[in-house]
Amino acid sequence: MDDWLYEVLLKPYGVTEEEAEELFVKSGLEVEEMFSSTAEKVKLGIEREKRKVAKEVAKEVRMEIARKMLKEGAEENFVAEVTGLSLKKVKELKDEK
Repeated sequence: MDDWLYEVLLKPYGVTEEEAEELFVKSGLEVEEMFSSTAEKVKLGIEREKRKVAKEVAKEVRMEIARKMLKEGAEENFVAEVTGLSLKKVKELKDEK
């Protein structure tokens, strides 16, 4: 195991050099493999969060459009069709006034 890895990542958490070495041996992975695996998991997590946020923003935008359409007097069914929101949600938005 690289000394820098131990000093920077493990020693501050009270892991002894022997424990760290045993951990690496048991894992069966090289240092590069461990980091690439971790980096890939972080990347996937970030992508998942981006998609989640994008969906939430898109829904908020659709709801705001629906509010404006309702304010202008558009029919509930038409608003639901145009925005893709459920009729129930459109009615809830209309009742917010």
